[in-house]
Amino acid sequence: MGYVPYTGTKDYFEEPQSGNDLILLFDFSSGSLEVTCIEETDLGRLGLLSPSSKLGTTYGKTLDLVKVYASASPFTADTTLLFTNLNSTFIEAMQSGVFSNTKKFAATAGVTLTANAYAGKILRVDYIPESTGRAGGAVITLLLYI
Repeated sequence: MGYVPYTGTKDYFEEPQSGNDLILLFDFSSGSLEVTCIEETDLGRLGLLSPSSKLGTTYGKTLDLVKVYASASPFTADTTLLFTNLNSTFIEAMQSGVFSNTKKFAATAGVTLTANAYAGKILRVDYIPESTGRAGGAVITLLLYI
């Protein structure tokens, strides 16, 4: 397993039936957040599964699909920085909202999350233009793995 940089020929977005998509890896093992990406085939080696697999049927499959709003920032229109820069509003929303809520849901379901990493497979990014015509914000749809 190794980290894979974002490139123009291999990007974050879903390629159906390919099994080689890049997955964002949110790694807290060093004590602070590091965002990189891995191959989709590395999910199993890291022990990451969809939330419905780990949390059982307490919440159903609705936790697997996550939509995150990233407000306008210098990073929003740059795909690489939107997903990997720690100052991106997307990363901030993942930390303060998605990961926090996932821990709460797991505790309610009686499941202890032991991994120091989460992963997300980007399915879609919808940019919301400002009145000036520039991309103002973005709604990112991803599959979550815990």
